[in-house]
Amino acid sequence: MICKLFLPFFLLFSLQAISNEALIENLYKENSGFIIPLEEDQLIRNAGGEPTYGEITYDGVHEILKRFKLNKKDCFYDLGCGIGKMVVQVYLTTPVKKSVGIELSKSRLETAHKAKKQLKEKKKIKKNRELIFEENDLLKTNIDDATAVYIASLCFSDDLMQKLSDKFSKLQKGLKIASLRNLPNAKNCFELKETAHLPMTWSTNCPVYFYELVNPEK
Repeated sequence: MICKLFLPFFLLFSLQAISNEALIENLYKENSGFIIPLEEDQLIRNAGGEPTYGEITYDGVHEILKRFKLNKKDCFYDLGCGIGKMVVQVYLTTPVKKSVGIELSKSRLETAHKAKKQLKEKKKIKKNRELIFEENDLLKTNIDDATAVYIASLCFSDDLMQKLSDKFSKLQKGLKIASLRNLPNAKNCFELKETAHLPMTWSTNCPVYFYELVNPEK
């Protein structure tokens, strides 16, 4: 067996990335969020969301995290986290203080909680860092401590996007946002930093809009 002391740092990093990706695949190998009960489908529609399911890929998340540059003081939120893959990846691959997934579908959240339970059994959950899954409406949940947010908003209604934009505008300066749709009326509070094209389960080239909150509303 090759001693890790003799491996170049970049190779160690690559091996760790492969290990984390394989771990996440194993956590979810028998579960997906593509089918949910009809009542959950309607609940999401009534909230202005879209129950049709898709996920950002592991590599896509990696590209977002390269731009977010999260540290141990950061609190990350995935609004509409589905079964929680991105939330888990952020927790495993960054030093964030807290990685949180918010989801309205109870059945999808149950899958996320199962993954968290397995991580606990594998001793991957640290006492000084939090991995949280919450069943809640995106507009009702408290995200006041958020420093970075991802929203798979591709099919969100215009009304929901406006309300989310208003919600974000009241958070702390420097908030980083990655969204699959442009934030409406963003120019007064947000700066569009970049538009990237990243891989999702439905496309290898999906636009992702990166914003920073530069002028919070008081």
